[in-house]
Amino acid sequence: MVARRVEIPVGRRTATAKSPFVSSQDLVNCFLERDPEPGIPDSIYGGPGLTQFGSAGSGPIRGMHMFGGALCVVSGETLYTMTSDGVPTSRGTISGSDPTVIDDNGIHTAIVSDNKTYLWNNSSLEQITDEDFRVASSVAFLRQVLIFSARNSGVFFTSELADAVNYDGLDVATAETKPDKIVRITVNNDEAFMFGELGAEGWYFSGAATGIPLSPTQTSLEYGLIGRDAICSIDNSLAWIDHEQTVRMLRGNSPVVISDPSIASIIQSWPEPEVTRAFSFSIRGHEWMALRNPKGCLLWDATTGLWHRRQSHGLDTWRVGCSVRAFGKVLVGDAINGTIWQVDPDAHAEGSEPLVRELVSHTLGPSGQPFTLERLEVEVETGVGLASGQGSDPQIWAQFSRDGGRTYGTRMLRSLGASGNRNLRVVWNGPFGDFPPHGGVIKLGVSDPVRLVVTKAHAEITANAT
Repeated sequence: MVARRVEIPVGRRTATAKSPFVSSQDLVNCFLERDPEPGIPDSIYGGPGLTQFGSAGSGPIRGMHMFGGALCVVSGETLYTMTSDGVPTSRGTISGSDPTVIDDNGIHTAIVSDNKTYLWNNSSLEQITDEDFRVASSVAFLRQVLIFSARNSGVFFTSELADAVNYDGLDVATAETKPDKIVRITVNNDEAFMFGELGAEGWYFSGAATGIPLSPTQTSLEYGLIGRDAICSIDNSLAWIDHEQTVRMLRGNSPVVISDPSIASIIQSWPEPEVTRAFSFSIRGHEWMALRNPKGCLLWDATTGLWHRRQSHGLDTWRVGCSVRAFGKVLVGDAINGTIWQVDPDAHAEGSEPLVRELVSHTLGPSGQPFTLERLEVEVETGVGLASGQGSDPQIWAQFSRDGGRTYGTRMLRSLGASGNRNLRVVWNGPFGDFPPHGGVIKLGVSDPVRLVVTKAHAEITANAT
């Protein structure tokens, strides 16, 4: 039979189904960018790399917050401040090992760490010891007060007005929508949300002269929060993993699902989804939310509504666990050591470690028939080689799977071209043997520290007799 040329549906997002028979489509350390002109194909770009901004102790980085023109960093059991030159100054001890929750009222920064809460005022660090202060699990600032959730209860309490040091035992209230524990307090659009295990409710600043200066709003959600740190602000709203292990985003007063079944399946495969840390950052027109778990990391692009995976070399997940915009940069904290990284779209590695980018196609096949793959061509930017060293002769590899992406053959390398070699075509000539009707999958990958841009891929295939 005559071979025919077909466009290969190169992976546009992470959409690995519960069964590889359905889909093995995946993007790792890559993301899709849509062209605003109708009819112009989408492009796949390699994700931004990491360059070192500074280092604070031995880590891990448990939390970061901008306050008073300086970056506050909790690394291990020490609070550091950093100025724009990335040099750290030790400020005192923050006991504990869990991620911290940090917010400020303009005068003090409150740091919730395990069973203790600390205040930093740009000159001294002290633990809150007021007798009316309870063991807190989270903190958020609204108007004139810091709001704390009391650990292992449905109770929350506030500081005095514009005062983080003093507390009144009467400035206490209970979340009323669900009879469960408050997992996290967070503020969005001038409304405090008390997220419990099974639901959430909103409160506003009423400024009452006596008792707690907050009153409930009409906001009531039937979806709780799976873990304290699995929520963040993005796209002027809130997004979180709910108690049913799906990802939701608040649109108006509606908790809209933004995770498809394949993403929910990935989250549900993590042994401890409740320890996931959510954070967001914006780079060159894309606003991303990262869901970082020790067993994997998913990124959702608010610009396109699509998901991809982020994975550091040699790890199951991305090496970073929190983010902050500081000094005109997007900075992220290392979840393993004390490094503060800058998210850099012009970098194509993570420090000295490679950034391995992979694209996995949809299942191939001509109308459900077995076929022979004769040739593969990828439309990818060439001539991107560096002047010297690793990446001066950058390579792209292709691997073929005949079992729906469960296993792959050996890597077959092709050059992406030395610097300036723009006319190079990236082609694999076969034939590459027989493929079953529903099992053909192609994986493309690049690990050299060079820019990666893919637009299309084509294959020449011959349908085999059945």
